[in-house]
Amino acid sequence: MKKILNLLFISAVLVLFSCDNEAVLETQYNKDVMDEELLGLVKSVNDEDPLSIGCIRFNYNFALFIFDENAAFLEAVSMRSDLQFFQLLDGLPTAHSISLNYPISGTLTNGDLIEITTNEQLKEAISSCFKEERRTRCNNTLPECIWQVRSLDDELVDFENTFFRVDNDGTVTYFNGVEIYFGTWVTLYIGDDLYLNIDLNNGDEVEEFWDENWKITEFTFSSFTIRGNAISLQLAKDCALTCTTGFFRGCELEGTPDIALFNFSDYAPCIAIPDTPDELDPVSHSFYETLEEAETGENEISITEYTNISNPQEIFVRTIAIETQKLLEISQIDIQVLQCPEG
Repeated sequence: MKKILNLLFISAVLVLFSCDNEAVLETQYNKDVMDEELLGLVKSVNDEDPLSIGCIRFNYNFALFIFDENAAFLEAVSMRSDLQFFQLLDGLPTAHSISLNYPISGTLTNGDLIEITTNEQLKEAISSCFKEERRTRCNNTLPECIWQVRSLDDELVDFENTFFRVDNDGTVTYFNGVEIYFGTWVTLYIGDDLYLNIDLNNGDEVEEFWDENWKITEFTFSSFTIRGNAISLQLAKDCALTCTTGFFRGCELEGTPDIALFNFSDYAPCIAIPDTPDELDPVSHSFYETLEEAETGENEISITEYTNISNPQEIFVRTIAIETQKLLEISQIDIQVLQCPEG
């Protein structure tokens, strides 16, 4: 490409570093903690030919001049992000040029040399950074609040209105009513597509449905859409549940002062989960009006339609391991009826 004659002095410093597609001589995989499907995907990605272009990080903001095929000036554009820069290069006609001098060369942190000589190679390098930013943004968004499963079709699907809670370390707790399952989910790129690989443990029906490399087809800070098992689902952020008040609160029923209808599965994410002999064993809660009934497991109250008998009221929670039916803990929650505004 011809050199642009001193039309722009760009003070942007290019920081060159390697991305996750760099070549690795030998990779050791921990098969005890990595899902078999994910292991296969990771291996297939590493077995591919490594990209010749690494990631270039520009310091924004800066300006670029655009020239036509005759080197005539067309416009000046302010660059503010990797996404904007990528989109500009993606839409730039082949014969047009920008006010950057090629080659752009340097050394990656792993010692490999990088050299970019065309707009297409520069677009590829910026794309590598953009993928990493998008995946990081996705991972950083997931641990906020809980995520409710919603159907995108008219008909209800299995496990609709269940919840995921994601921890910062990538582990996930899945709430199917008052049954609680543990696992992991991992975001990864295959080509240009972003995926969410979910792996839940020790629940046949739950695993059959959820253990999948789901394709993320749409993503915002408040929801994302996944597709797999021939269906599409939305996971929507739900920040309405507050676990810090110390009370599970319900709205007073019309004409019945201090009486409300409680669905304890809605409060399940706030109930402490005891340690289990096997950390991956799922657990379940049941609910009782007295400590004695919770200890014996007798006279269990309705999980989804319980009407309180006093306000406030203590409720006792019996938590067992689903696989062994072993009693793990008896705990207590408090429910409270409030007068809620109409509508």
